Amino acid sequence: MGFPSISISKETLRTLINVLISFNLIGSIFSSILIHEAIKTKVSVGDYINMISAYDGSLIAGVLAVIAVLATASHGFGAYVNFKLFPNGTKARIQNLLFLNSITTCVLFVAIVCSMLVCVFHSRHMKNNIHNGIVNGMNKYGQDKSAKVQIDALQIRFKCCGSKSFKEWFYITWLSPKFGGLVPTRTSVQSVVDVMVKSVSGVYCSGVGTSQVRLA
Repeated sequence: MGFPSISISKETLRTLINVLISFNLIGSIFSSILIHEAIKTKVSVGDYINMISAYDGSLIAGVLAVIAVLATASHGFGAYVNFKLFPNGTKARIQNLLFLNSITTCVLFVAIVCSMLVCVFHSRHMKNNIHNGIVNGMNKYGQDKSAKVQIDALQIRFKCCGSKSFKEWFYITWLSPKFGGLVPTRTSVQSVVDVMVKSVSGVYCSGVGTSQVRLA
């Protein structure tokens, strides 16, 4: 029992092969970009997620990287085989190749959709988990040295407090040192260090609105 085949002309096959090669090359380019983004995500965010969350910061990057590597290999091999086979390949063999390539493309499409769903699900559940992790870490800031190191690393890396949600890491900056020495290197107001240690609401940063500490 062979592969299903449709009787089409050689010229139509040539056109289909050229289109398939183009799609494979484009797919390889986008897969390479996806690999780069996966590595970038792991380095810029993933390592810090591990500090204050039960979630694995490598999961999203890992899923993206695996899918991208498989897609790159498949697209590259498909483009190469199509390019090499057509000049000397028989009509039946070319049609079989097109069928195999179509199946592979469908499998990759399903894998990409599944990876997108995993990323969406993971990111939504990760938001609250990250927020709770920061709050728990700040509550232990004065007693647990490892929690202090982790929170300081987060503050230094993202330059904001994250007292409301992790999005603040990207949009809120700490109070500028230009306020006359009231802000030490750890970005908290000297006169309220004890408050900051015991409650996340005591962390002073610009732009939060609520949860700001008043300067006496």
